[in-house]
Amino acid sequence: MSRFKIKQLEFESDTWKRQLAFMADENIHMKARLVEVLKDKQYAPSLEVAEAFQNQFIEQDSMIGILRNNVAEFDRLLKREVFEDGMLVDTVFAKHKILEADLIVAKKRFDEMKGHFNQHILEQH
Repeated sequence: MSRFKIKQLEFESDTWKRQLAFMADENIHMKARLVEVLKDKQYAPSLEVAEAFQNQFIEQDSMIGILRNNVAEFDRLLKREVFEDGMLVDTVFAKHKILEADLIVAKKRFDEMKGHFNQHILEQH
């Protein structure tokens, strides 16, 4: 595989890592916001709603962790220097395609969850 292609794949991997870090950070902020809202008895959502959001935040943490591990595995694959008979090259591109699709879906789900959370909080006030 050409050095140019490897560099491009490394660039995309770094982009994925930044996206996942941003999602993790946003998830932390939403958890903190939920705590703030729960402290305000006048606007606090029901316990069931708060628990549902907390469960969604936990699911997002889990999904982000899995994707981070998958990206790290992809990075290790890129670092291997021996591309025997094109088999590893095919593996790298297959893994890239899967990760790219997984990250698109994860970002969409995360954004939907975040939007739903923010909208719910606004509707409570």
